[in-house]
Amino acid sequence: LQCLVAPALLALQECPSMVLLTAAAPVLSGARAKAEAWIQEHAECSREVQVPPEVAAILSPRLRMLAAQHQVDLEMRGSAVAVHGPEVCVAGVQAELKELIEQHAITEVSVALVEPELSLVELHARAIRASHLGPKGGSQSKGGSQPGISIDVRRSEGLVVLRGTRKPIAAAQGEVAALLEEARSCAHREELSVVQMERLLRPASRAAGAEPFYRKLQESHHAVLHLDRVGRTLTLFGLPAAVQSVQQALASALDVCEERRQVALATIPIIIGRAGANIKRLQQESGASFDIDRNAGHVRVYGSKAAVAAAVAALDALLVEHGGSSELPVKAKQVPLIIGRGGATIRQLESDSGATITVSKDDGVVRVRGSKRAVDKATELLQQLLSGGGANGAKGANGTKDAHGANGQNGANGTKD
Repeated sequence: LQCLVAPALLALQECPSMVLLTAAAPVLSGARAKAEAWIQEHAECSREVQVPPEVAAILSPRLRMLAAQHQVDLEMRGSAVAVHGPEVCVAGVQAELKELIEQHAITEVSVALVEPELSLVELHARAIRASHLGPKGGSQSKGGSQPGISIDVRRSEGLVVLRGTRKPIAAAQGEVAALLEEARSCAHREELSVVQMERLLRPASRAAGAEPFYRKLQESHHAVLHLDRVGRTLTLFGLPAAVQSVQQALASALDVCEERRQVALATIPIIIGRAGANIKRLQQESGASFDIDRNAGHVRVYGSKAAVAAAVAALDALLVEHGGSSELPVKAKQVPLIIGRGGATIRQLESDSGATITVSKDDGVVRVRGSKRAVDKATELLQQLLSGGGANGAKGANGTKDAHGANGQNGANGTKD
């Protein structure tokens, strides 16, 4: 104070307590103003600073050092620090206490986002924490200098909640903002077919509870695959390298196609073949898969685009070659005429025409299957047989021609049955 009021002279009086200043008149008024200001700044006062529980443990060991440094009395009282001393000193320690509290107090910041932004932050949450904040729930970041944070994605609320101390929270906010800005610049959207949508939603493996295939792609490529099931669209959202990587993976994963055909019920046995020979051949040669509804005549072909194209072409060729059919109603008494003794006549008809002929005794229908030429030939032979002209020379079981009239059938011994 003496230095402050110089060149005035200062003396202290204890009773009553006062400061005595002696100086020339022009100097005295200025010295008095300075002395009064100093006394006001150093008047005794008391303050309380509220301290969060997580900061109290950090602050308690530092109180003695802070008290000595600022020439004040500091005492921890419950959730507050009591400060007593000259006002100017109390103000200084208050500022330092608030800085310490801001540095170590836990706070929450909420960021409103939408899909697929929420999913992208969730994918990168671990990396964001690890980059400078430490693992979720941990107390130290790398180097152990600052407390860590947690990142909570609340989809139902459309929020990402960052929880931690001030500086790491600010850094995490900046990193999230930069991540989303870069992702928005390279977002990619495309339409999907039904079978492509099914492929992405299908479990990634046969294990119980396996995650959908698209989620596996998300995790392995660190890019969001956002599916709109109603509009059948796929949005890719992430950093440029991640989007490019998942696009390359999708090029093969979405090389899937599906064709559906409605075929005559009579052609189903032809497509399947004896003991499944035809359908197995079609699948092996094309690489596609077949689903056949025998009752409705629906054929579903699925697989890669090239495999489905090859399978459909082979199916069409098979139906052209063997897919002809015809039904011929007959009377019950004509059934033995068509079959012949021991099936000789029907076998000869099949041999001469190249078609397959079946006779239903219950409903009186002869069904002919095969290529169009074979079906036409067999139908012609049957009509000749039933009209009494013979099966165009169809041979009987004894190797001679069977002559059939309207009255009956000549058997193997040449006599009427």
